Amino acid sequence: MVALGIIIDRKCNIRCSHCCFSSGPKATEHLTDDQVMSIVEQACNSSAIDTISLSGGEALLRHQLVINCLRMAKEHGKPAGLVSNGFWGQNIKRANSTLRQLKESGLRALTLSFDEFHQDNLKVERIKNILDANTNVGIPISMNVAVSRSHNPDRLLSQLGDSLIGVKVTRFPIQRVGAALQFPEQDIIRRYSINDDLRCPGFEPTYHFNGKVYPCCSPVVFGSTLVLGDADDTSVQKALTLIQRNLMFSVMRHKGFKWLFEL
Repeated sequence: MVALGIIIDRKCNIRCSHCCFSSGPKATEHLTDDQVMSIVEQACNSSAIDTISLSGGEALLRHQLVINCLRMAKEHGKPAGLVSNGFWGQNIKRANSTLRQLKESGLRALTLSFDEFHQDNLKVERIKNILDANTNVGIPISMNVAVSRSHNPDRLLSQLGDSLIGVKVTRFPIQRVGAALQFPEQDIIRRYSINDDLRCPGFEPTYHFNGKVYPCCSPVVFGSTLVLGDADDTSVQKALTLIQRNLMFSVMRHKGFKWLFEL
């Protein structure tokens, strides 16, 4: 399965201390509406792309653009996903209406990013409202929870209680990129070493708000020179071809990182 990622905007309504993009209310980097719609249209017309994922920043700050993307994907039978911090869950009524509009427009999967870092800016009740409202809407929801040695989400998750029933919760360690560079190395949870047989989980073309195209959605990649090209000049098909024909990417997939580092 090949997924296409579009990070439409760096702007976010909150500023989190662990954010890999250093997003915030005053951020200005973004893809234009025309750029995003063109990318979605290309993905819809590509038999190689199975799913489309929209994220930010906070993607739903550009609500109508997201709705337009979902509708186009739905018209072409392409499953589309969305990542959001859930700021729009102020109350059950607002959460319900937003979820229903997203589903009717074609949203097939919603990922909520929420953890102790987000809780400094957003109340947990907003996430609870969304989860509770969704029992009558039925969008598959998952929740990504960032952790570090000093930030444990157990108390936060316990506050959500039964609202988490049926929700896939994934805990992942923060990475020292973006705003998270402020965290000391000893606060980062690492469960692997250079001697492990680490292999790349796969590649998915990702169009970034900085106007570049990358071979995957890992935050670390966005600070590297692994750039496929500019968003305006790199079609979805060209991005796929560049990934498939790149020798180093092939080595990462088949030989693993240990082999590459040792070489």
